[in-house]
Amino acid sequence: MQTHDLTQDDSRGIGERVEQWRYGVIESRNGEVVRIYGRWLPKWISYYGVWWGNQVVHRCRDGDRFRLYYDQPLFHSKYLALKYIESYSQTSLATIFSALKMLDQIAELKRADAILAEVKNPRLTARVMERFGWVKHLEHVSDRHYIRRFYGQYGM
Repeated sequence: MQTHDLTQDDSRGIGERVEQWRYGVIESRNGEVVRIYGRWLPKWISYYGVWWGNQVVHRCRDGDRFRLYYDQPLFHSKYLALKYIESYSQTSLATIFSALKMLDQIAELKRADAILAEVKNPRLTARVMERFGWVKHLEHVSDRHYIRRFYGQYGM
C-alpha cells in the first residue's frame, strides 16, 4: 500500500493547497491514494442520493476504487466532517485504509481536533467503527453519529 505523505516536505506544494481547501475529495484505487482535489462547494447529500448510490452505483461499477468526500465546516474550522463515501463493488480494505489514512494526514495538516461522521450504512456497525478508531457521539439523537478525536495525536 502506497500513499503520499502530506505532512512531509512536498516539492509539488500539494500540502499547501490541501490546507487551503475547505471541501475536498480523496480518491484511492488498488490500495493507494491516486488523487486529492478540492471542491468549490460541499458535497450535498440526500437520502434518495444515498439510496441510489447504494443500490445502483455500488453494484454496477466494478473495480477496486473508493472516493471519500470531506468538509471543513465554516464555523467549526477545528473539525473535519466525513460527508460521503463511494465504493465500487470490488473495493478492498487496503483501498479504504489508504483513503482514511490520507484523511488523518489532512486532519493533521489542518490541525483539526476531530473528524465527525453520520453513518447511514447498516453494515458499518459500532464494532467496525470502533476498530477504525471512531466512537459514538451525540447518543441522544436518533441518527448514528461518530467522532474520531485527535487533540494532537494523529494517525491510525
